[in-house]
Amino acid sequence: MLYWLNRLDGEAQVLLDPNTLSDDGTVALGGTAIDPQGRYLAYGLSQGGSDWTTWHVRDIATGEDLDETITWVKFSGAAWTHDGAGFFYSRYDAPTSELQDVNEFQKLYYHRLGTPQSEDELILDFPNEPKWGASASVTDDGRYLVVSVWRDTTRTNRFYYQDLTDPSATIVELIDSFDAAYGFIDNDGTRFWFETNHGAPKSKVIEIDIATGDRHELIPETDNPIESVSTLSDRFYVTYLQDAKNQVEHFALDGSDRQIVELPGIGSIGGFSGKRSDRDTFYVFTSFTTPTTIYRYDCATGTSTIFRQPDVNIDCDRFVTAQVFYTSKDGHASRCL
Repeated sequence: MLYWLNRLDGEAQVLLDPNTLSDDGTVALGGTAIDPQGRYLAYGLSQGGSDWTTWHVRDIATGEDLDETITWVKFSGAAWTHDGAGFFYSRYDAPTSELQDVNEFQKLYYHRLGTPQSEDELILDFPNEPKWGASASVTDDGRYLVVSVWRDTTRTNRFYYQDLTDPSATIVELIDSFDAAYGFIDNDGTRFWFETNHGAPKSKVIEIDIATGDRHELIPETDNPIESVSTLSDRFYVTYLQDAKNQVEHFALDGSDRQIVELPGIGSIGGFSGKRSDRDTFYVFTSFTTPTTIYRYDCATGTSTIFRQPDVNIDCDRFVTAQVFYTSKDGHASRCL
């Protein structure tokens, strides 16, 4: 279920309850996207386990759906423009047979609220590449459309961008070969930041200046694989997998000043997402002795405080999780939790 609060100490209100979407439970929530102003929720519904999703838009304050229906969407989310006037999404042409046709020639569109899908603007397609698809996002400053172009089920991708402030601007190829996997993180003007495994199997962070073409490394690869990267409080927050547990580190935007986040213990985390201007964030922490707990993290002080905690019938303080390193009988270093 999705809830929303108008302030952190407010009362949670139900925004969307998937359990009420169908009597037989065969309709599932297939994706969500909230516009930058926090007014609308775009959400996709799928039926009977299908990958096809139909997207709708809900007014968050009223809980009522707008008269928007976007069909034949598959392998796509929604990316709102900064003004909340509409969103980008990818879809296929209507199939002859919904469950038997081969999915080819995915196209990227822009849907403006209050208009029928038939009037959606075609942004990008690949008429000579039936297996290519596109996943769109919009930079937090609202200026750029950023498009990850993928093919088949390989983990490599290309990246394109378009200046949304210039009506005459066309889509520009920024990364024009399927040589590695690239994940867009954020931008500062024309400086675009990516996580990539190009020449770094465990991933690194690079910067590409779209104005000059300059490309250089900001955060190098380490022995610990990168699981996610975000920007918060004008710093990079990087989640690593280290010795079967998560570790979070943060860096200045030039890759310097590495610092380690003190987590509640040895376990797994998810979160540390937000915008570069945010001064706090949230994350979830789980361990063998701690049920999934939501923490609020203050970026300035580096302190974590419990925001939501499940009520379980066990005294977790009576148990500890410890990590022990030892040398096995054959002389190889080993570890256990």
